[in-house]
Amino acid sequence: MFTEVEKLAEQKKAAHNNLEHEKDILIEQLISMGIFKSGNSQLFELSVTDLRKEYEQYSKNEQ
Repeated sequence: MFTEVEKLAEQKKAAHNNLEHEKDILIEQLISMGIFKSGNSQLFELSVTDLRKEYEQYSKNEQ
């Protein structure tokens, strides 16, 4: 049986994995759109929030 601390650790790990998965998907989508960098930063250096902004910006431009 898990203790509360172990449950919280598992939830935190799951949340981190979900963010990493979302980050991977966003990077793949941006690359497929021909976007490889944002300013001076490589895509993998950006946060999920920054990647979302980049994706929103470029997906609007493609419409």
